[in-house]
Amino acid sequence: MSRWPPHTIGLMGPFGYGNLGDAAIQQAMIEHIRQRLPGAQIYGYSLNPADTERRHGIRSFATSRQSWIEHGGRGRGRPWQRIARWLSNHPRPLLRTLGRWATRLPIEFGLLAYAHRSLQGVDLLIISGGGQLDDYWGGGGPWSQPYTLLKWGLLARLRGARFAVVSVGAGPIDARLSRVFI
Repeated sequence: MSRWPPHTIGLMGPFGYGNLGDAAIQQAMIEHIRQRLPGAQIYGYSLNPADTERRHGIRSFATSRQSWIEHGGRGRGRPWQRIARWLSNHPRPLLRTLGRWATRLPIEFGLLAYAHRSLQGVDLLIISGGGQLDDYWGGGGPWSQPYTLLKWGLLARLRGARFAVVSVGAGPIDARLSRVFI
């Protein structure tokens, strides 16, 4: 169960790739947390953990399949990937779709385990930044930002952390499944 006031706080959002507005929002969040809870440990959960660590001076973790692989996660060089690659390049659409799933599912399971571990000890996970409640980020649609919010929110709750959304703006949320996820 999470402690209150929180001793360990995670800030999550699709930041880390040069959007100065999102960087400013994160920095303001960090400064306000440090001002109000001077002993709190702050972690970042972003698309670009290296940038988040460098820019904000906090330990950071990857939030998406791509950023997790780019920043040291497993998923490349596995034997099943040869089969998945062959399927992904097949002329039949159904086999190409199967190839995409064969590539993404094992990586997604790895990311879920990584996310669960990275949330250990976190008392509060805050989704922060501009326009978090939409289905635009990450390529658009329900399987981008809405799914990411659902996944991380559920994992935080499984870890006993509180989950909060501090966002500047919302929408558009075009897909029905996006609305369900959010």
